[in-house]
Amino acid sequence: MEIVPSFVAQPTTPEAHSIQILIKSLGLQQHIEGGYFVETDRAKENIRSPFPSEPSSTTNLVTQRPEFIPELRSLSTSIFYLLTPNSPQGGFHRNKSRTIHTLHRGRGVYVLIHADEPGDIKRIESFVVGSDVAAGERLQWVVEGNKYKASYLLPDIDGGKESSGLLISETVVPGFEYCDHDFLSQDALLSLKKEQEETEQILQQIKTGNKSKQATHIAYLTFSEATVAEDKVEWKNAMDDEMKKIKEYNVWELVDLPKERKTIGCKWHLI
Repeated sequence: MEIVPSFVAQPTTPEAHSIQILIKSLGLQQHIEGGYFVETDRAKENIRSPFPSEPSSTTNLVTQRPEFIPELRSLSTSIFYLLTPNSPQGGFHRNKSRTIHTLHRGRGVYVLIHADEPGDIKRIESFVVGSDVAAGERLQWVVEGNKYKASYLLPDIDGGKESSGLLISETVVPGFEYCDHDFLSQDALLSLKKEQEETEQILQQIKTGNKSKQATHIAYLTFSEATVAEDKVEWKNAMDDEMKKIKEYNVWELVDLPKERKTIGCKWHLI
């Protein structure tokens, strides 16, 4: 999905009168991610923090609330969050906690980078939030912890040019704290992109059977190729280490083959 914003940020331009009334009525203030927000609820109950105590990219940008205790987290918190034509985008960030989003009005696009998932290629997901559920728009969506997300405003009507703002609620469990919030830096984004491009290149070489010197160095299709390569000692050490881990984790156990049963073979893919 190609990301083409419908609105451009205009921080010096006053918001439309109706949006100004909404901001004032809800008591919203500008958010460091972009857009506006206000905390509407913080549970009185606390739990012991499940997260390690460590600084984030947001630590020096916002002061922690006065009642904050590093070892504890509120059971949950809720906010209103608003994107407007003059502040139409929420920048890429991640929270350690799980976040449940609920739509109140408007339309927008959410983009998720599943950076917490294993592998070099990180899954990217995008979807439209809005009231047209028959067209696949979402009224409610959940973002698990440690996934980068960004959002941007869409016109109220598909193909239109006007928006009355995207207003949602977010409920965070355990409750939100700025030390659990982290922006996606440009360097980190470029690193994710580079890792994905390199991995896709390797997979393409494997798929096409490219046996150039460079390709052979980074991708062996079979066990026999690896055992006669120039760096065969390194490959053997890697395989020995893999077998050691399989035994340590009790991946399988040796048993007698039952009668009238056949063994299933396996193949090493060395990358």
